[in-house]
Amino acid sequence: MISDLSSPDLLIKVRQFKVAVMLIDLVHQDEVIDYGIKLHEQLRLILSTFDEKHPGMADLETEAALKLFLRFMNCLARLRLVVNNVGGEPTPADIDQQANFFFQIGFSSTPNAIWLAYLNEGNKYDQKLSAIAEEVLGKAMSYFTGLLEDPNIWTSDMMGFGGEAEEGVPDLESHLHAEIFTASRVLQLLQSVAQKFLILTPDEIQKWQDDSLEFFINQKEQANDIRGNFLRDKSNDLIAALGLRYGSMFEEFCTKIVGELQTEELKSSHVDS
Repeated sequence: MISDLSSPDLLIKVRQFKVAVMLIDLVHQDEVIDYGIKLHEQLRLILSTFDEKHPGMADLETEAALKLFLRFMNCLARLRLVVNNVGGEPTPADIDQQANFFFQIGFSSTPNAIWLAYLNEGNKYDQKLSAIAEEVLGKAMSYFTGLLEDPNIWTSDMMGFGGEAEEGVPDLESHLHAEIFTASRVLQLLQSVAQKFLILTPDEIQKWQDDSLEFFINQKEQANDIRGNFLRDKSNDLIAALGLRYGSMFEEFCTKIVGELQTEELKSSHVDS
């Protein structure tokens, strides 16, 4: 079952989400933005169920159910990003909810349906499903990169240029330090990015073995003919943002990785390259 909703209910929500996103994107009028925000508020009744149960961990017994679920999550992630941008200053509670949603989608240590659909091992599903899952994962990385780069949050960046914190405005920067980008969370973000999105996929390794020059050109041009470049590009942006804000944690992570690469097990020629 996908939450407590039937397939027709989810299909209706998918269509509503698409309409809301299109309206907000194309017509920046107060009533349209209000509509999107009101719809977003209504969705919290549904979101609470998804947030309580691990997003993407639904029991998807058929490919049709998986396709509907991925469409739902893709539209939901898109709507959350859009409404977050037009809904005014987010509150700490808003950030907590959004961060938890996107973290569980893209960076949880437990494999979920979105990640498994993206991998599509053994070509179990239609490649279009893998592409939808790729979009959802990309949105998860974009959300955290956006948090790290938002000038409205990182007010300390402007302190040397005459900027000052406004009274009565939530200190979102301190909240991110204390609740969102904790040492353990930053480490898990970096580990997930390195282990899931930066490494070459089996398809990429095969194409490199078949034609290394074509593979190099494809990588250099950041084409997405080989699945992996899109999320790798998103990963680079997130790593750069994490390295800028949390340099010491990033350095610690790199030191740990280098240490692991020096183990006898990984040096052994018996280990699969």
